[in-house]
Amino acid sequence: MKKTAPKNIVVYRKLSKSLRRKISLVLILTFITMVLMGCAEKKTYEVPGANQGSTEAASENKEGQSEDVESDAAAESNETTDAEVPEEASGPTLSEGPVQVAASDGTEITLTPAAAADFLSLDDNTMMKTRIGTTVFKSGSQALAGSSMSLGTMKATETIEKPLVAFTYDGISGDEAADAIGEIGGAAVLTLDGTDYPVQVAWISDSMACFFFGCDSLPDSVPLFGVQDGRLYIGFSGEAGSSAESDASAESAEEENQPLPSGIQREYNWLSYTVTVAYAKVVQGKDAGLAPTAPNYEADFVEIHFKAKDGQINSDDIMDPDKTAQFVLEDAQGNKLSCLTFQIWGVQFDVETAQFSTDETQEKFSLLYELPDGVNLEDLTLTVSGN
Repeated sequence: MKKTAPKNIVVYRKLSKSLRRKISLVLILTFITMVLMGCAEKKTYEVPGANQGSTEAASENKEGQSEDVESDAAAESNETTDAEVPEEASGPTLSEGPVQVAASDGTEITLTPAAAADFLSLDDNTMMKTRIGTTVFKSGSQALAGSSMSLGTMKATETIEKPLVAFTYDGISGDEAADAIGEIGGAAVLTLDGTDYPVQVAWISDSMACFFFGCDSLPDSVPLFGVQDGRLYIGFSGEAGSSAESDASAESAEEENQPLPSGIQREYNWLSYTVTVAYAKVVQGKDAGLAPTAPNYEADFVEIHFKAKDGQINSDDIMDPDKTAQFVLEDAQGNKLSCLTFQIWGVQFDVETAQFSTDETQEKFSLLYELPDGVNLEDLTLTVSGN
């Protein structure tokens, strides 16, 4: 069988011998050149470390890009975190002074902290409206929020045994006040020893109200109120965020540094004690601790504050009207001012016996005298009879 040569070879054989030699030489040189180029190219890629160096360079470039990406991502993350995490809000300043709170409908009411004993000493016939929670009686029966009954009836409940925060209020009255106080109490928070407590039950009379809490106990002192973003915050002296203790200390120091009226001495001998007069000033009944139901709640009085110079004073001596009557306060005409009441510290109330008790001894006490119209503090003279 005859084989047919490829076309290119057939053409090649028709060329002259000299030309074929030249073409052959060119082909050979071309082939050698291609081989050399191929080998050189191959050797270039096979040089030890060449690929490694290229890989390391690529890796470094990749890592550099990765670090840049991570850095950008971290920066973006920080920006996002800074944008999303709000600054920690500081709590409101708490004080014994009145605070104004607005209900959701815009109705404003002024709340003034008061001692729990003042609330518990209200007349048993005082009518109370309930809000927020359920008032539970010892018999097992319950009074739902919105009920109304006398304080005397409420004293037969388990609820009254819970710690309470008392306050007076003004600005509105009746059901409008009860509803507003209920709404305010529903959002209020008591902070005690780092723990927040919500209001469990609210009782509201025509002039005074209280919130009950689920904590174990509360200090005997008057609570502190503050308002922030429309919310009522409650605390006591010594708690975080409270400025009342330092303010009270500063105020007390300032009062004691004030000069006394010329008719009042700095030191007196009374019974077996030596007492010093810390201050004498004119106050209203509401600022002297009188109950809001007292007829002279807004009348003017003279408060004289005494301290034991050495040791303690028996509480029984302070509570004995015959003994405190030895402090005689007279005006310029020799008229004696009536001593209305006294103030002592460390008073407790037993809900089971409905009885008050107090510490056996006192470091200080105050006497409160009725101040007649037209009589000034500078006109008064204080003496101690029987010495």
